[in-house]
Formats: sequence, structure tokens, C-alpha cells
Amino acid sequence: FFTNATSLASGLTESDLANAINDRRNGINVGGVGAGHTFLKAVDATTKAVPHTNDAAKKEKHNAEAIRLRHGMASFFLTVTPDMYSVVIQVYSHENIDDERPITSLSA
Repeated sequence: FFTNATSLASGLTESDLANAINDRRNGINVGGVGAGHTFLKAVDATTKAVPHTNDAAKKEKHNAEAIRLRHGMASFFLTVTPDMYSVVIQVYSHENIDDERPITSLSA
């Protein structure tokens, strides 16, 4: 709709900006095409946290805390990676996957 900052600034009025701010405050965030909505989108794009910065980490810590408060503390975490020993996976899964073959028979 607006191709550059000059056209945005020339089309931006106080009432457009006030309407866009009121829409945002009232939870109406449909991303309108007016100059006020476009201006707020540009401000959001330039002020949000850049990934892998302290601000982004702080935001994600707040998100994690909100999830913990909403769903409760996790009872335990289990991470399985391909480089883990199969015996560890057997212990946690309560499954015995050993076929009792001697180790010497496994080598080629």
C-alpha cells in the first residue's frame, strides 16, 4: 500500500494513528491497510527482539514461565539422542531389547 517512508509519512494523519492505536488496545489486530496500521506494523518490525540476543532470551524466559504457571511444573524430562547408550534407553523404557547374542558375533 505504501512503498516508502515518504509516502507513509505524507499519508499518515493523527486520526489514522489514533484509530490504529485504539484498535490495538482493544485487541483488534487485523492488520488494517490504513496509514496508522502500516506505521504500527513498521514500528513493531523495528523494535521487536532480534533472535539470539539477550532481549529475545528474556522474552522466551517469560514465555516458558507462563507455560509453567499455566500447565504446572513438569514431573521429569527425558531426552533421547542417537548417541546415547541403548542400556540407558532400556532402563527408562522398561523394555529389554537385548537378544542375548555374544558381542563377538556382532563384528564383521
